[in-house]
Amino acid sequence: MTCSNKNSMELIYNFQNMNDFLINNQLSSSWDKLLRNIKDLWWSTEMVKTNPPISIEEISMIEKNIGVKLPEEYIHFITNRFSWIHLYWHFETWMNNVNHWKINWNIHEINSLYKEYTSWIKDCFNDIHNPYDLIWHDKLPLIKIDNWDFIAYDLKDPKIVYLSHDDWETHWYFLWNNFLDFIIKWTNVCVIWPEWWDIKNFIDTPTGWINPYWKNAITLKELLWMR
Repeated sequence: MTCSNKNSMELIYNFQNMNDFLINNQLSSSWDKLLRNIKDLWWSTEMVKTNPPISIEEISMIEKNIGVKLPEEYIHFITNRFSWIHLYWHFETWMNNVNHWKINWNIHEINSLYKEYTSWIKDCFNDIHNPYDLIWHDKLPLIKIDNWDFIAYDLKDPKIVYLSHDDWETHWYFLWNNFLDFIIKWTNVCVIWPEWWDIKNFIDTPTGWINPYWKNAITLKELLWMR
């Protein structure tokens, strides 16, 4: 078998008609195949780590602790799919400023994450008359990036946005339609690290939106035998 076909697969694109069980299985299978292919290239990976869904009672406790009603789509995800997803892989230089990609989303960390998010608003982004500051308000943080930026829900328009603390041009980019869309498209671009330096390689519009059909995404998947 040639390398171009080795462990070949088509990641999830048409998931609208799939039930939760099929989506969960397809995601897990996609992650496993991605990491196997990366290992075959002699690059570094960590085992995929996930936790099972949580209960509605736990959701109620989270909402009580942070004082925020979670979006219904997010509730469905964490009560029917996963409550923790951790993946990591490292590769030799392929694109500028990229050498390791990882994601660590954990609903159980939301209390500390929300506390840190509100501290940023209190200390740095408290001027609601400043458009940049205002963007930070009415958000639900999902993932904290190593550079102190956040991936977050916009609670007024429940899409997934990028919050930059340091004036990046991606500030308030709408990257994904909802959390499932985030997980699906993130998987379809081989689990890119969601910092601006990496995300920008997979955005094809001036206002955001990760595109798994974009030329860089296709190039990466061909490199990793994921097409």
